[in-house]
Amino acid sequence: MERQKHYKNVYYLSNMGENMKKKILFILLIIQFSILYCIDIYVPQNYSTCQEAINASSDGDRIIISPGIYFENINFNGKAITISSLFLTTQDSTYIEQTVIDGSSPTNPDYGSVVTFESGEDSTSVIIGLTIRNGSGNLYVFSAPDYMRCGGGISCVDSSPKIENNIIQNNIVNDEDCIFIRGGGIYLKNSSSIIKKNIIENNDLPGYGNMYPGGGIYTRGTCYILIEDNLIRNNSCTGHGAGICIASSGLTRISNNIIRENGDCYRGGGISELNGNSIIENNIIEQNNNVSDGGGIWCQDGNQVIRNNVIRDHNDTGITSQHSEIEIIENTIYNNNNSSWWGGGIYIWNSSSEYSIIKSNLIFNNSSNNFGGGIMCSGLSRIINNLICNNSSNKGGALLTTSNSDCIIINNTVCNNFAEQRGGGVYFEENNSIFVNNIFWGNSASIGNQIYLDEDSQPAFYYCNIEGDFYDFGGPGSGANYNLNYFVNNISSIPFFIEPSQGIGVNYDASNTDWTFLPVTQSINSGGLDTLALYIPEYDLNGNSRIFGNNIDIGAYETQVEPFSSVSSFTAYNNYFDLMSLEFITLFETNLSGFNIYHNTTSSFLTSSLINNSIIPATNTTEEHIYSLDEFDVEPGTTNFLWLEVITLSGESLLSSFISKKSACADFIAEPTWGQPPLLVEFTDISIGEIMSWEWDFENDGIIDSYEQNPSFIYNNEGTYSVYFTAIDSLENEHTILKENFITVQFVSVENNMSLNSLQLSNYPNPFNPSTTISFSIPVSSNIQILIYNIKGQKVRTVTNESYERGNHSVIWNGNDDSGKTVSSGIYSYKLNINGKTGALKKCLLLK
Repeated sequence: MERQKHYKNVYYLSNMGENMKKKILFILLIIQFSILYCIDIYVPQNYSTCQEAINASSDGDRIIISPGIYFENINFNGKAITISSLFLTTQDSTYIEQTVIDGSSPTNPDYGSVVTFESGEDSTSVIIGLTIRNGSGNLYVFSAPDYMRCGGGISCVDSSPKIENNIIQNNIVNDEDCIFIRGGGIYLKNSSSIIKKNIIENNDLPGYGNMYPGGGIYTRGTCYILIEDNLIRNNSCTGHGAGICIASSGLTRISNNIIRENGDCYRGGGISELNGNSIIENNIIEQNNNVSDGGGIWCQDGNQVIRNNVIRDHNDTGITSQHSEIEIIENTIYNNNNSSWWGGGIYIWNSSSEYSIIKSNLIFNNSSNNFGGGIMCSGLSRIINNLICNNSSNKGGALLTTSNSDCIIINNTVCNNFAEQRGGGVYFEENNSIFVNNIFWGNSASIGNQIYLDEDSQPAFYYCNIEGDFYDFGGPGSGANYNLNYFVNNISSIPFFIEPSQGIGVNYDASNTDWTFLPVTQSINSGGLDTLALYIPEYDLNGNSRIFGNNIDIGAYETQVEPFSSVSSFTAYNNYFDLMSLEFITLFETNLSGFNIYHNTTSSFLTSSLINNSIIPATNTTEEHIYSLDEFDVEPGTTNFLWLEVITLSGESLLSSFISKKSACADFIAEPTWGQPPLLVEFTDISIGEIMSWEWDFENDGIIDSYEQNPSFIYNNEGTYSVYFTAIDSLENEHTILKENFITVQFVSVENNMSLNSLQLSNYPNPFNPSTTISFSIPVSSNIQILIYNIKGQKVRTVTNESYERGNHSVIWNGNDDSGKTVSSGIYSYKLNINGKTGALKKCLLLK
């Protein structure tokens, strides 16, 4: 057996007294004597098995294992030794795969872990450069007489070794002889281990129907754990944390790891933490799938800092936090899809009085089948300085905030998100959050493109740029029900981003885009510093100072240039049926040549035409200035698209503002549009423009029947009637509309002596959302049609058209029209036709 010095010291004894030299030489002799006995032990050269070498070793020794497969299960037995392959002495990583300790055949089945630390080992006990595989875990007393089996690859109990540069793979812990299992790859209890530069893969806790945590790593009751620079992949378990599970631990630092393709677990495909304290930073956490909750990270009842990670490509929420004090900072969170319920990118469920922090993240391309495509908050949160774009959900494309979650939301850019039903930007449910310096633009939904308010929400908006202003809010809390005292110093002006698009769909990558502003954008310097100034971020998402020239921009990015101008409004007015006028207001102008205005009847700017004969000269004033274009020709009843172009003195051309406006036209509605004679019909003028007089011909017979704006008329005879309506503006220009076959008047004919009462036509619930059941009864077999009509008398849906036997029947209307699109809230009529003839008519109310 070769004895080697592990290191060499040089001692200088000159310039010392003789007695001092003797004392020092005596001490050095003792030290050198002990060093000589820290030896390298070779397996199989000196001992045939690793355990024999351990038993023969002393503290400070190194056991170096030659390439091969060693079928054994080893125990450090409290020794401060290093066990390694030739990787230790050569740094050749190929020795790691070639040197295998295989624990598939334990001599004592109670010790099925490949490597065991259980005798108080510390960081001087090191295992490095080995492949550790096919372990089954050690058996420990859980609560007599019950047992648990833990640590398929490595088990550390009351010990804190250093585990570096190993491959820990294919370890499987089963529950055949115990009630609990933990830690497929590594099990740590009351440990402060260092786990660094390992590959931890293909470890499993099958569980057979029970929920067992920690497929790759499981920690519990630890003081300080460092998990750094590891590749943790393809591990699985039935409980929490397929990659890593942290339970009731001290501080755990998880940094610079790649945690990917773990899954088949209950919560936390990448990382799960319960009652722990952790710093999770600089990791790539991706493709951890087949998870019920929290594809990337799931945490509860602890303190977590999640910083500067990439969290992507999960089939559940990127980050889920329940009742934790959590900070989610500077992460890139994308392509996560919660197909089950809440929050595609981030889900915060916090019942404590502490605020969760979501700050300076890129959150994009996440989706949820139900609520909150980007973020869902059910608890107090501060959402600051994030880019939230291209997310989607059923409700709340970017963000959904629920009851008891009055959030503080500052300097976010919220753009191009989509909700199938409500709140393309934000959906509010029973809360009064505060919004400062945010952009809401380009979001879309069936109701409330930018903002949806339920009846119990009154959020406050200060210094925000909101497309459509508060007029475009949707939901029962919007319109007259929204308190405008909470809507202060906001604008609605196109945010001209430099390069917001980089790929489409799932290939969209917000990290390679530029969401800073062109100099013409009004959002520059339009933010507020006076509201919630304590929470204004110090830096923007590009690391620039948040306050530039004593001003702050709206949105997540600060533009470090002075703007050319600020257009505060761009408005179109309907003067007459064939004429419109325009007005725009600038707050200041710098180095401008002038303005142009373009018009189209489609939304394509490329095919638009210039409507001003010459450039509108700029004033370059530092004060507010009003510009107007008196009149230009339009077609009545068309939607007109208008663009305002700003031209600088250097010839640079930038689009500043965009509006769309429907031109003046005649139009009306009526209720009802069919029934039995005598039928009283009430007509309502809904014309656009400055209408001065009205002419109604209710039977299209050339005779004017009324000059009132909103008349009524009685149809006494059966028949189908067309209605001719003329609206006249202040210049006596006329615009007419003919609605053919608009009113149907006929007696109800019920075959086979069927009475209206006998049909028992009804619907429940009424009002309803989103569907209602329509019930009816027929005394004989008949062909039945049930048709749905809107308030204009237009048929929107055929619910059924088929033969029914005698008796009671029901059908369901799901609130969709014949094309499958959800209809809007309002009063609808449903008509029962029997064998092609009207049998009965009722009304229902859809409330959303």
